[in-house]
Amino acid sequence: MRKGRQGKSWFVFWGFVVLLTLLLAAAVQGDIPGPYLPGEVLVKFRPGAAKADVEAVKARHGAKEIGSIDRLKVKVLKVRTAAVEDAVRRLNAEPGVLYAEPNYIVQALAVAPDDPYFGGSYVGAFESGSQWGPQQVYAPEAWSLSTGSASIIIAVNDTGVDASHPDLAGKLVAGTSYISGESELADGYGHGTHVAGIAAAATNNSAGIAGLGWDCKIMPVKVLDDTGSGSVSSVANGVIWAADHGAWVINMSYGGNSYSQTEQEALNHAYNQGCVLVAAAGNGGNRLINYPAGSNYVLGVGATTQTDALASFSNFNRSVTVAAPGVSILSLLPVGESYLSRVYGYNTSYDFLDGTSMSAPHVAGAAALYLSYAGPASPLAVRQALERSADAAGGYTGWNPYFGYGRLNLYRALPGAFGANRDTAGGIVGQITSQGVAANAQVSLYRNGVLVARQKTGRPGLYRFSNLAAGGGYSVTASAKSGRRSAAATVSGVSVPAGADAQVDIAL
Repeated sequence: MRKGRQGKSWFVFWGFVVLLTLLLAAAVQGDIPGPYLPGEVLVKFRPGAAKADVEAVKARHGAKEIGSIDRLKVKVLKVRTAAVEDAVRRLNAEPGVLYAEPNYIVQALAVAPDDPYFGGSYVGAFESGSQWGPQQVYAPEAWSLSTGSASIIIAVNDTGVDASHPDLAGKLVAGTSYISGESELADGYGHGTHVAGIAAAATNNSAGIAGLGWDCKIMPVKVLDDTGSGSVSSVANGVIWAADHGAWVINMSYGGNSYSQTEQEALNHAYNQGCVLVAAAGNGGNRLINYPAGSNYVLGVGATTQTDALASFSNFNRSVTVAAPGVSILSLLPVGESYLSRVYGYNTSYDFLDGTSMSAPHVAGAAALYLSYAGPASPLAVRQALERSADAAGGYTGWNPYFGYGRLNLYRALPGAFGANRDTAGGIVGQITSQGVAANAQVSLYRNGVLVARQKTGRPGLYRFSNLAAGGGYSVTASAKSGRRSAAATVSGVSVPAGADAQVDIAL
């Protein structure tokens, strides 16, 4: 009899709890102003809830745990339904749930510089707000965290930089030229000045545009002549010089379709010196790999439009790490005549250009700002931060050859946050060498002894395994045969980071 009364009391108690949670759920349902992250819900279970009961709740609602706030004992759940409000209502109706709510988006108090082409009330050749790129990658929000540091130097390895441009006043450090008879401070073509402005034009100076790197400095390294052409020797020398003279980031908005061992060795030197290497993916609108974007250690950058679509000219292949704005990009041009103004009719001082050449300096500026905010970090750490924080684009949630890990999001990159609408799959990239030279090899990927994937590298020895489950237990084996000589090597204990690439190089 006593047992029956206890059972009835327990039933009445939990009936009251269910009624209360339903009422709370209804209140929550009617009080969700948003915005919030699609498909994400924060849930706190009642103290003492058994693990089995928690798992049962998640199973009933098709929810997957993707994170937690350990101090608060709050779980971040990904729910299958796109209707977050409905998921919150149903989870709040669970007796074991203390509360459930959307994972609301919190915005920083953005910093709006006074550069007239960025915003304000400027009336003239270019309308206010013409500079859409920094806004698309959430630079104003990022600037509320950091406006950069003058100690962080971005090398612009290009056609030179016009030192007389007022929007570069106080921005340049000593550079050099590897083009005979042409100074690094005279840009007869115009391309390098445009690239430099995107990366780090003088900002909040009541003139022109805003640069992604804001307070970061620019190192002009001339490796292309006044017709926009250069050679492997000039670009290799330029990379080495920049690395040896204090560059933290090297932007390379140039390239060709031929792999060069010499260029790779120059890049290896810069990487070992701690430089973040950024390059344009190419403007052919095809699958051809452009080097140095396709080289080892380099962040290849694709181009996006104002609607986050892939630009029609942007190359797409395994070299693409992230994508960034590259269509109708307003930036600096030489104040006097240049090849671009003389031959193609562009304006002097400021104008719009298209290309992955314009996308790359968005990423170079972002890398410099990250280093300013986070402090000294390895090139791999910077690359992984930019990969992990990129927002999904084009309907892809993992790595893909069009957008890489997604469209750059500078505000998420600085604190190392995970990109919007992204899954946690990562990848493994690297190069196979024999006696220090790129080797044509077969590369096999295993996890816990089970073959996952296999591919052939081709002559550059470069490989990519993409969209792998994050975590440990991976090993990479490379094998090659040349004449009578055959060699094989394995790297074990590889861990794939969530939403980013691990770097695994193998020497045979």
